[in-house]
Amino acid sequence: MMHRSSPYRIRNLLLGVILAAAFTSGWAQTPPRPGTQPAFGLLDLDEGTIECAIRLSFDPHTVPGGHVGYGSIFRFSTGDAAFPQDGLTMSLHSRNGGAFIRVQFTSSGRAVANVLNIGIGRTEQAGEWMHIALTWSRAERLFRAYVNGRPSGSRAFLSGLDLDAVVTSRATMTIGPEGGDRKNFEVGAVRISRIQRTPDDLAAAPSPLRADAQTLWLLDEAGAVGGEQ
Repeated sequence: MMHRSSPYRIRNLLLGVILAAAFTSGWAQTPPRPGTQPAFGLLDLDEGTIECAIRLSFDPHTVPGGHVGYGSIFRFSTGDAAFPQDGLTMSLHSRNGGAFIRVQFTSSGRAVANVLNIGIGRTEQAGEWMHIALTWSRAERLFRAYVNGRPSGSRAFLSGLDLDAVVTSRATMTIGPEGGDRKNFEVGAVRISRIQRTPDDLAAAPSPLRADAQTLWLLDEAGAVGGEQ
């Protein structure tokens, strides 16, 4: 007896083909879940680099007027019970029709002047992964920011704020938005390095980020956490 293919079987077959193609192309990859990790030894360095991949679900160039905070990309907390918000935060914001990333210290429960704001360029679009990097050097006393390998601002170290004070033995690092709407952006791989990576190095960063000889810590696209390589 001849069996006819049911519409449901055909639909499921087509859906399987579409999903397989999606995962092969990379656009359906699931970013790591937000989580908290010990942070001691990751920022108290003479120089270093924090890199992360983020993807916005909205057009960064046509956001509403006024100021909107979308939550943190990552946050280093000092672990001070009296001031749980103290530390260093990189967070996503928008103002006057454009999106930007703010890097800021909080000390004794008070927000200190911004380290810097990282503008999102006109070439970055919704749904595309962006590579964000923050480097620092104690010898130069300078922070530098990059978007997809392009310089996007710099700022001198703030007086009285030392990275050693942020990353104490109780310090933790949280990846992903703690506040705001999680639907507005996703955080992919995060890499922390023991060197101040150069613009050429950042422009050629692998996608997804991978560990190399200078990597101290890596959260990869699959959500796996690695220590010093």
